[in-house]
Amino acid sequence: MDFWNGNLLEGATEVSLGAPLETIPVLVKAGSILPMEDYQELTLHLYPPLAGTCETSIYSDAGDGYGDWRLDHFKVIRFEHGLDLIWREEGGFSFPYIRVKVQVHGFELQQVWVDEVVAEHKENEWKGDRFQKIYLLLSH
Repeated sequence: MDFWNGNLLEGATEVSLGAPLETIPVLVKAGSILPMEDYQELTLHLYPPLAGTCETSIYSDAGDGYGDWRLDHFKVIRFEHGLDLIWREEGGFSFPYIRVKVQVHGFELQQVWVDEVVAEHKENEWKGDRFQKIYLLLSH
């Protein structure tokens, strides 16, 4: 999948991509969760697997090697028409972000349920606070 525009590319084939100086070609494997930070906001870029699951973890601490720490585990489970995004937290370090954003790539986001409550979303993203499970209804 193209990182910049979300276009799906067939695997195990050769592709030719433009490489202008201002945009480095970056491809992301389906079944990836890319966590990124921007202005104290944690963005989880979801590149859903075609089937099955994918996982990632984020480690946080004060950076001094002492004291509290935390591990945030994220798991995506693929269903026929959507995804579950499950978040499990470990450790005593405070969550270091003010907001969480979930950005879906390669599919159109139709509806979002956060901890079993319908939630608003804009285009292909949801913004909010910490959660335990999000269900994302998708279409191609």
